[in-house]
Amino acid sequence: AGAQAWLKQRPDDNALRTLMANLLLAQNEIPAAIGEFEMVLAKEPRNPVVLNNLAWLKRDSDRERALSYARRALTLAPTSPEVQDTYAYLLMQSGKVPEALRLFKVAAVNSGNPEIHTHYAMALKDQGDRQEALAVLDRLLQSKSLTETQRASAEKLRASML
Repeated sequence: AGAQAWLKQRPDDNALRTLMANLLLAQNEIPAAIGEFEMVLAKEPRNPVVLNNLAWLKRDSDRERALSYARRALTLAPTSPEVQDTYAYLLMQSGKVPEALRLFKVAAVNSGNPEIHTHYAMALKDQGDRQEALAVLDRLLQSKSLTETQRASAEKLRASML
Protein backbone atom coordinates (compact mmCIF):
# COMPACT_ATOMS: atom_id res chain seq x y z
CA ALA A 1 0.00 0.00 0.00
CA GLY A 2 2.90 2.39 0.77
CA ALA A 3 4.41 1.91 -2.68
CA GLN A 4 1.07 2.57 -4.37
CA ALA A 5 0.60 5.78 -2.39
CA TRP A 6 4.13 6.84 -3.33
CA LEU A 7 3.42 6.16 -7.02
CA LYS A 8 0.22 8.20 -6.87
CA GLN A 9 2.27 11.16 -5.64
CA ARG A 10 5.23 10.44 -7.93
CA PRO A 11 3.88 8.72 -11.06
CA ASP A 12 7.20 9.17 -12.87
CA ASP A 13 9.15 6.95 -10.45
CA ASN A 14 9.82 4.22 -12.99
CA ALA A 15 12.33 2.42 -10.78
CA LEU A 16 9.68 1.81 -8.12
CA ARG A 17 7.02 1.11 -10.75
CA THR A 18 9.26 -1.54 -12.32
CA LEU A 19 9.92 -3.06 -8.92
CA MET A 20 6.17 -3.09 -8.27
CA ALA A 21 5.53 -4.75 -11.66
CA ASN A 22 8.08 -7.46 -10.90
CA LEU A 23 6.56 -8.03 -7.47
CA LEU A 24 3.10 -8.34 -9.00
CA LEU A 25 4.52 -10.74 -11.57
CA ALA A 26 6.08 -12.88 -8.82
CA GLN A 27 2.65 -12.98 -7.13
CA ASN A 28 1.08 -14.07 -10.45
CA GLU A 29 -0.95 -10.86 -10.62
CA ILE A 30 -0.50 -10.79 -14.40
CA PRO A 31 -3.01 -8.08 -15.45
CA ALA A 32 -1.72 -5.72 -12.74
CA ALA A 33 1.91 -6.44 -13.70
CA ILE A 34 1.12 -5.74 -17.35
CA GLY A 35 -0.48 -2.44 -16.38
CA GLU A 36 2.58 -1.35 -14.40
CA PHE A 37 5.01 -2.44 -17.14
CA GLU A 38 2.92 -0.56 -19.75
CA MET A 39 3.11 2.59 -17.63
CA VAL A 40 6.90 2.26 -17.48
CA LEU A 41 7.05 1.61 -21.22
CA ALA A 42 5.07 4.78 -21.93
CA LYS A 43 7.89 6.76 -20.30
CA GLU A 44 10.77 4.48 -21.38
CA PRO A 45 9.87 3.16 -24.85
CA ARG A 46 13.43 1.89 -25.42
CA ASN A 47 13.67 -0.22 -22.25
CA PRO A 48 14.48 -3.75 -23.49
CA VAL A 49 13.77 -5.42 -20.13
CA VAL A 50 10.26 -3.96 -19.97
CA LEU A 51 9.64 -4.76 -23.63
CA ASN A 52 10.81 -8.33 -23.07
CA ASN A 53 8.65 -8.75 -19.97
CA LEU A 54 5.59 -7.42 -21.77
CA ALA A 55 6.27 -9.70 -24.74
CA TRP A 56 6.38 -12.71 -22.44
CA LEU A 57 3.28 -11.69 -20.50
CA LYS A 58 1.25 -11.08 -23.66
CA ARG A 59 2.41 -14.23 -25.48
CA ASP A 60 -0.97 -15.97 -25.09
CA SER A 61 -3.39 -13.04 -25.05
CA ASP A 62 -2.01 -10.85 -27.86
CA ARG A 63 0.60 -12.67 -29.94
CA GLU A 64 1.03 -9.88 -32.51
CA ARG A 65 1.72 -7.26 -29.86
CA ALA A 66 3.97 -9.73 -28.02
CA LEU A 67 5.99 -10.30 -31.20
CA SER A 68 6.26 -6.55 -31.73
CA TYR A 69 7.53 -6.01 -28.19
CA ALA A 70 9.98 -8.90 -28.49
CA ARG A 71 11.28 -7.67 -31.85
CA ARG A 72 11.88 -4.20 -30.39
CA ALA A 73 13.61 -5.70 -27.34
CA LEU A 74 15.86 -7.78 -29.59
CA THR A 75 16.80 -4.70 -31.61
CA LEU A 76 17.75 -2.90 -28.39
CA ALA A 77 19.47 -5.86 -26.69
CA PRO A 78 20.54 -8.25 -29.47
CA THR A 79 22.98 -10.23 -27.30
CA SER A 80 20.67 -10.79 -24.31
CA PRO A 81 19.90 -14.52 -24.00
CA GLU A 82 16.62 -13.74 -22.20
CA VAL A 83 15.48 -11.46 -25.02
CA GLN A 84 16.61 -13.97 -27.65
CA ASP A 85 14.69 -16.69 -25.81
CA THR A 86 11.46 -14.68 -25.62
CA TYR A 87 11.53 -13.76 -29.30
CA ALA A 88 12.45 -17.32 -30.30
CA TYR A 89 9.64 -18.74 -28.16
CA LEU A 90 7.12 -16.44 -29.85
CA LEU A 91 8.49 -17.41 -33.27
CA MET A 92 8.15 -21.09 -32.34
CA GLN A 93 4.53 -20.52 -31.24
CA SER A 94 3.94 -18.83 -34.60
CA GLY A 95 5.23 -21.88 -36.49
CA LYS A 96 8.57 -20.33 -37.45
CA VAL A 97 10.60 -23.13 -35.88
CA PRO A 98 13.77 -22.90 -38.05
CA GLU A 99 14.14 -19.19 -37.26
CA ALA A 100 13.38 -19.85 -33.59
CA LEU A 101 15.96 -22.65 -33.45
CA ARG A 102 18.76 -20.34 -34.61
CA LEU A 103 17.99 -17.88 -31.81
CA PHE A 104 17.47 -20.58 -29.16
CA LYS A 105 20.82 -22.12 -30.02
CA VAL A 106 22.64 -18.80 -29.54
CA ALA A 107 20.73 -18.08 -26.33
CA ALA A 108 21.45 -21.55 -24.92
CA VAL A 109 25.17 -21.28 -25.67
CA ASN A 110 25.32 -17.95 -23.84
CA SER A 111 23.12 -18.75 -20.85
CA GLY A 112 22.85 -21.29 -18.09
CA ASN A 113 19.15 -20.48 -17.67
CA PRO A 114 17.35 -23.86 -17.57
CA GLU A 115 14.19 -22.46 -19.15
CA ILE A 116 16.16 -21.35 -22.22
CA HIS A 117 17.57 -24.86 -22.60
CA THR A 118 14.11 -26.39 -22.19
CA HIS A 119 12.71 -24.05 -24.85
CA TYR A 120 15.61 -24.98 -27.14
CA ALA A 121 14.79 -28.67 -26.66
CA MET A 122 11.11 -27.95 -27.43
CA ALA A 123 12.08 -26.31 -30.71
CA LEU A 124 14.42 -29.19 -31.59
CA LYS A 125 11.56 -31.60 -30.91
CA ASP A 126 9.19 -29.52 -33.07
CA GLN A 127 11.80 -29.52 -35.85
CA GLY A 128 11.96 -33.32 -35.65
CA ASP A 129 15.45 -33.51 -34.12
CA ARG A 130 14.48 -35.82 -31.26
CA GLN A 131 18.04 -37.04 -30.64
CA GLU A 132 19.49 -33.55 -30.14
CA ALA A 133 16.48 -32.50 -28.03
CA LEU A 134 17.06 -35.47 -25.73
CA ALA A 135 20.78 -34.64 -25.52
CA VAL A 136 19.98 -31.04 -24.50
CA LEU A 137 17.55 -32.27 -21.85
CA ASP A 138 19.92 -34.94 -20.55
CA ARG A 139 22.66 -32.32 -20.07
CA LEU A 140 20.15 -30.02 -18.38
CA LEU A 141 18.88 -32.73 -16.04
CA GLN A 142 22.44 -33.38 -14.82
CA SER A 143 22.43 -29.91 -13.25
CA LYS A 144 22.18 -29.84 -9.47
CA SER A 145 20.81 -26.29 -9.45
CA LEU A 146 17.42 -26.90 -11.10
CA THR A 147 14.33 -25.95 -9.16
CA GLU A 148 11.65 -28.60 -8.76
CA THR A 149 9.53 -26.83 -11.37
CA GLN A 150 12.40 -26.62 -13.86
CA ARG A 151 13.31 -30.28 -13.34
CA ALA A 152 9.66 -31.37 -13.72
CA SER A 153 9.29 -29.35 -16.92
CA ALA A 154 12.43 -30.86 -18.47
CA GLU A 155 11.47 -34.39 -17.36
CA LYS A 156 7.95 -34.01 -18.77
CA LEU A 157 9.32 -32.84 -22.13
CA ARG A 158 11.87 -35.67 -22.15
CA ALA A 159 9.18 -38.26 -21.36
CA SER A 160 7.04 -36.97 -24.24
CA MET A 161 9.82 -37.95 -26.63
CA LEU A 162 10.35 -41.52 -25.42
